Amino acid sequence: MDAIQKEKIAEMLKSFKVKLVTNDLLDAYCKRHKIVPSLVMSQYEDYLFQFEHDERFTKIMPLMMAALSGLRQPPEFCTPEEYKAVQDNNSKIENDLAGVLEENGILWEEGVQLLGNFGILLASCVERSKNGVKNMGEATMRHIAEQQLGTPLTIKMLTDYYRKVAEKLL
Repeated sequence: MDAIQKEKIAEMLKSFKVKLVTNDLLDAYCKRHKIVPSLVMSQYEDYLFQFEHDERFTKIMPLMMAALSGLRQPPEFCTPEEYKAVQDNNSKIENDLAGVLEENGILWEEGVQLLGNFGILLASCVERSKNGVKNMGEATMRHIAEQQLGTPLTIKMLTDYYRKVAEKLL
């Protein structure tokens, strides 16, 4: 399904939200708005569920991010009491995330998937940011190395430079 078809279906879902929908109504709407092929009730109900799920997800995402704002990493050199306090805090946050679902009408059958999708979204955002930082650092180091050693930058040039610097450090 292309972007234009998705946009047309989204408009249909918005317009039918409070109306009784039948196969005949769907067929007429699809023909009038050039949605090809016409939808049947089972497709419409699937799309409607996804549409409403997306609305609920969009609504709770800032609330979930707010709940996560208190998440803490236990310090490497902390006392057992400090470690327990951090773990207790993080357990509370896990409960707070579940509470966000509870307080915002998230359906039972979508709760696990929604949390999974949220985790994937968050992880992929962090991963892309990590890659951006890594790529920026590598580009900077390559630029500096090329200024110092010349181009094209070869493994031999890097190895020779490394050996020279390593000898000074030892």
